[in-house]
This record gives sequence, C-alpha cells and structure tokens, in this order.
Amino acid sequence: MASDLSGRMDEAEAKIADLYRLLLTKIDLATLNSLQQTINTRLDASDTTTSGHETRLDTLESLYINLSISLSDLNSAFTGHTGMTTGQGVHGHT
Repeated sequence: MASDLSGRMDEAEAKIADLYRLLLTKIDLATLNSLQQTINTRLDASDTTTSGHETRLDTLESLYINLSISLSDLNSAFTGHTGMTTGQGVHGHT
C-alpha cells in the first residue's frame, strides 16, 4: 500500500511538473505575442514618422527649388541678364 501511494505521489508530481511546464509555455507564448504586438505597433509608428519626414523633405526640396528659381528670376530682373553664359566675355568680347 505504501508503494502504491508512493507511485501515485510520483505520478501526481509528474503531472504537476507537466502542467507547470505547459503553463510556462503558454505564459511564454502570451508574453511573446504581447511583445510582438508591441514591436509591430512601434514599427508602424516608426514607418508613419518616416513617411512624414519623407513628405516634409519632399516639400522642403520643392520649396528650395522654387526659391532658387525665384532668386534667379529676381537676379535677372535686377541685373538685366539671365545668368546664362554665352561664351562671350565682358561687354560682348570673347
């Protein structure tokens, strides 16, 4: 009877150990899932931020080009020439 009880205790301990391992596995899977969701959320936020920066950079580039064109136009109006070289020197001399 004592050995039967001992066998049952060993069996119960093994089942508890298996349940403990299973519980740890499920907790780990739940933790991994939560971490994956957090990582995905942060990556999405990073992508959104990067897209915003790219849009702003494109806008800045466009503004710079327009400013450059405007300055060139103003320079032409002020100096009377387009700034284009014709191969001629000062006063039309080569």
